[in-house]
Amino acid sequence: MITIAATETIAALEDLLPQSWPTAEGPLEELLTLAHLTGEDRVLTTAIATALRDEVTLDDGTLPLGIRFLSKHGHPAQGTGTCWAYWMRYVDRGLDEPATKTRQTEIREDDADLIAVQTYCKIKSR
Repeated sequence: MITIAATETIAALEDLLPQSWPTAEGPLEELLTLAHLTGEDRVLTTAIATALRDEVTLDDGTLPLGIRFLSKHGHPAQGTGTCWAYWMRYVDRGLDEPATKTRQTEIREDDADLIAVQTYCKIKSR
């Protein structure tokens, strides 16, 4: 996993793309910062995730499985506040996914706990 907020990641991203990063408003004309990486500009964050997925090989020679980032909604007292984006590389190649479910519990949109968290964090699900 790539930790998106690591100083090393931000520095590497500056070297990864020879031209400016694309944004919803046009090319990024300033240095990339943590604010950009955790911001609302999906054109930029998608371009960054795509470049990391397609262009990066880790120091040990493996491909990253995804990225790890802090939730913009904060860090709960008893939790990590960490979010993950997992890239399903095998499925992309038409192969079986090696990761398996160990259990499955559906979270419905009318789930009381989900509604409570959404209300508390002032967020909506998509």
